[in-house]
Amino acid sequence: LPGISGPGASSLGGHNAAISVYSKNKATAADFLKFLTTTEQQTAFVTQGSLAPVLTALYDDPALVAKFPYLTPLKTSLQNAVPRPVTRSTRLYRRLFRTMPTPPSRAKCQWTLQCPTCRKPSRLLEPSDLS
Repeated sequence: LPGISGPGASSLGGHNAAISVYSKNKATAADFLKFLTTTEQQTAFVTQGSLAPVLTALYDDPALVAKFPYLTPLKTSLQNAVPRPVTRSTRLYRRLFRTMPTPPSRAKCQWTLQCPTCRKPSRLLEPSDLS
């Protein structure tokens, strides 16, 4: 993003992959994450999906940069990225996800806010809480 007197800063965010602590197949999930982060797969993400690679070396690959010139400014943008600002919505999302059942259960999941002191549900989360 442009800044007032030159390059600005972009916010961190993007592709995320994780293994749930409740996964019954952690080794398989780990193998899949290793596959996703291979040079071959990351190159395919760039060339076939225009997705930002997670491997720094791909931003300097001459063949990729020739075909996808946005990789050069994107690399600079990512190197100068800063965390997103904490907002009221951020705090509400954190509280919300702390109240979800662990592991999440679709049958029993209630989207409620809890009192941080006594942990009793205080009320249902309303869409206006996130705006």
